[in-house]
Amino acid sequence: MSIIPFERLISNTSTVFLGIDMDQAAINAANGIGNHPDFVPRLPNWSSIEKFDNDSSSEDFSPFGGVQNPDYIWDQPTSDGQTSAFAIASKEFTIPSTLLTASFSIFLDAVADNAMKVKIELFEKIGGNFVKTAPQPSGLGDITWISGDPNNPAVGLTETKPFNWQDIRMYSTRFTVPSSKTLKIVVSFEATNYLIQPPGSFNAAGLQFVADIYATVPEFLYISNIGDNTIKIYDITNPVVPVLTAQFNGGVFNFPGGLAITDSILYIANSGNDTVEIFDITNPIAPVHVSQFNGGNLNQPFGLIVTDNILYVSSVNDSTVQIYDITNPTTPSHLGQFNGGNLSSPRELAITGTTLYVANSGNNTVQIYDITNPTTPAHLGQFNGGNLINPVGLAIVDNTLYVSNNTDNTVEIYDIANPVTPIHLGQFNGSNLNNPAGLAITDNILYVANSGDSTVEIYDITNSTAPIRIREFNGSNLNSPIGLVIFTLLD
Repeated sequence: MSIIPFERLISNTSTVFLGIDMDQAAINAANGIGNHPDFVPRLPNWSSIEKFDNDSSSEDFSPFGGVQNPDYIWDQPTSDGQTSAFAIASKEFTIPSTLLTASFSIFLDAVADNAMKVKIELFEKIGGNFVKTAPQPSGLGDITWISGDPNNPAVGLTETKPFNWQDIRMYSTRFTVPSSKTLKIVVSFEATNYLIQPPGSFNAAGLQFVADIYATVPEFLYISNIGDNTIKIYDITNPVVPVLTAQFNGGVFNFPGGLAITDSILYIANSGNDTVEIFDITNPIAPVHVSQFNGGNLNQPFGLIVTDNILYVSSVNDSTVQIYDITNPTTPSHLGQFNGGNLSSPRELAITGTTLYVANSGNNTVQIYDITNPTTPAHLGQFNGGNLINPVGLAIVDNTLYVSNNTDNTVEIYDIANPVTPIHLGQFNGSNLNNPAGLAITDNILYVANSGDSTVEIYDITNSTAPIRIREFNGSNLNSPIGLVIFTLLD
């Protein structure tokens, strides 16, 4: 299983919905109907939930860094004793019926002037509309969290100067969701503005919140096999004991090579047919063939990598990398190609930030490109240092780049803290590698496709520069494995 950042929900005036009460607000939010709240400027006395000043990154280590700060919101005009209800819904998601259920964790921070109630619920789509799931999973539903007493402000709940502003409140919960349903997680609030003394004085009101949602979901390792023209699918819930779950061909594969995934779309380099095959993996163990493409641009495609809406495909026989727009992921549009005289039989690709690495098997180098403009890569240099012999596979974790050396049966390790001047740190083999090809990483586990003996080797890379071999697997299922890619549900 893998823990992934799913979504950050914040108070705002566009995705938060109003209701006459919490239940109605939740229904409105789940179905995207009704009115939105108003923005309220923060008063000097109010507490505020804000990100750190430099938390603006959207890197893996800061998955919600690109989300703005929450606003203070209210249903204006404001009045004494006014009660307002607000709700926000997550994006919709589905856990396929063939899989184990997934679990979610929510971490909520909220502050209101003045009193509030909070409830977190699961909604499911029935007949085109989202309705509250019954029964609610344990940890959700009719558990209402109260800060102050918002039910009857006329009884003793008055503000007198200096005002008794509310504290920031925190709550977290964990719950398991059912499979085979289209779902949303909904957070609803009821906030009440206290009476004020003396009557008629200025009496502002506001609500601010942020809810971080994480999912614990299954992971799958896809392995392309050129020996029998299949893709094998392994459940890596236990990453060191992969379990063969399914395999597929669809009657389309001819020497399948590199693999890449974006959302629920799997791309497969079909080297023997000069095509890239496209599969829908909404159900990750039952891929559905959608289409293929070439457009006369591919000549033995091998490596694939996706960044944003761009797909790069290495074309071995003409020593180019082809560029496709996958804004519509099932109908890629060819944008161009690049070589610049630097590529020779390019194989796998890897990206960190705005730097693209291309394993250049034909001249024993890795080429480096700046893809700040992803459609016009700029060549920055290359490296070898006498360590690379027929490099094929690439994989990156943090500041470490791994390069599989197909001919001398090693994996080379580079420090890419400075991405344009990699520093060679060492290599590993341990007599276990035999024509290593594709590489894939999840958490602290590195998988190496061992094409020469039809196995996949598993290494612990907790210490990224000193991998420790754990074991290998095959079970008579693999036949010259080449490409690897990992799919995490909902990621």
